[in-house]
Amino acid sequence: MQLAALKRHHEALLDALGEAVLEADADGRVVYANALALRLLGQPERALMGRRLAEVFGPEPAPRLNETLNRLLAAAGPRIAGVEIAWGEALLEGTLTRLADGSAPAGVTFIVRDVTPLARAKRELEATFAAMGDAILLVDPQRRILRANPAA
Repeated sequence: MQLAALKRHHEALLDALGEAVLEADADGRVVYANALALRLLGQPERALMGRRLAEVFGPEPAPRLNETLNRLLAAAGPRIAGVEIAWGEALLEGTLTRLADGSAPAGVTFIVRDVTPLARAKRELEATFAAMGDAILLVDPQRRILRANPAA
């Protein structure tokens, strides 16, 4: 009974993050996906379990994700890596973190955020900056020019 309550508690915490969370074992196969991950991917839990994490987002990002996973799962490699995934019309950012069991890699967690609205706003701001008729210079505190629009 206590184990079931603890599991529900952890599920509630992971769902409250507001981000998609996936976990893969040391072979890179999905062993957990929170409710937001299932919703983002549009797949039921049973369709994800046991699949290679690198393939969950489709064939285009799979090679890059697989390379990053292999680097993370190498005990001497980095512990955390960030990735961007162009997924349909969406732009996703994810953080992969190696899990360890003693000194041996035990798998990874993959926390994914949909940054599509932010990317869209950035493109709109860039277009506005470029289209301005007045000269605009962006300078740092030492008054070095960091950026100038075409009118400058």
